[in-house]
Amino acid sequence: MTEEELLRDAVSAYYNVRDYARAAALFKELVASGHNEAKTFIMLACCEAHVTKDRAAAEPWLNKAKLAGAADDEIIACRCAIEWAVGSEEESLRLAKQAARMNPSAENLRTLFAALQDVSPKDAEFVCREMIKRYPRRPEGYDCLGALELEQDRFEESVRHLERAIELDPDDLNTRASLGDAYYELGEYAKARKCFVEVEKHETANPHSGLYLIGMCILKGDGERDLARQYFERALAEKPDFEEAQQALTELDTDVAE
Repeated sequence: MTEEELLRDAVSAYYNVRDYARAAALFKELVASGHNEAKTFIMLACCEAHVTKDRAAAEPWLNKAKLAGAADDEIIACRCAIEWAVGSEEESLRLAKQAARMNPSAENLRTLFAALQDVSPKDAEFVCREMIKRYPRRPEGYDCLGALELEQDRFEESVRHLERAIELDPDDLNTRASLGDAYYELGEYAKARKCFVEVEKHETANPHSGLYLIGMCILKGDGERDLARQYFERALAEKPDFEEAQQALTELDTDVAE
């Protein structure tokens, strides 16, 4: 793998799949290859906290981030993520607010959004709109707002904001997957399929999910049962215990039998 591919897969494993052990292994491989940037150490600190549920495991990487020149607000934002990983949500929110006050960057506001998302959706939405107001040419605010609206079944609004996020950052697979979900919920299966196909082309950490979703779009949008079956079978080949794909195949077989 090239350094760029390693970094892409590591970030994808962290944000898209939440496979923190895999993300940690990939980030460590990056460090071993000489990729000693502060943000890499910060991501490793977060990964270690998620994997071990232990603040102490994250400290060596956090110290390396400081030595590599991480700013004070970046360290605080990292500690916010660590506290979230070990289950201290109240402390995580406090640190997120502190980082955002020190430096209301798009990254810190996004961290604050993540800390607020489950605790106070109304405040989380306010932070999203503040991001959009401050940084209208950056994708974070539109992405976070679209994701929040998707969770709240506000699918048309979600599509509008996620499309804007994709315009600003076409390479963000997580945003594209969320946009596919929103299209799917609206019954726009052709558009959803296009999103999922694009994600599946680049997503190496979690291919079974994309294959299954493509199959569902084909089945619901085009009614092409044989082609949909191929995707469900490919999903099961990637993950033999994938219940959703197995259920889809069972339903196809039941319909044929009837």
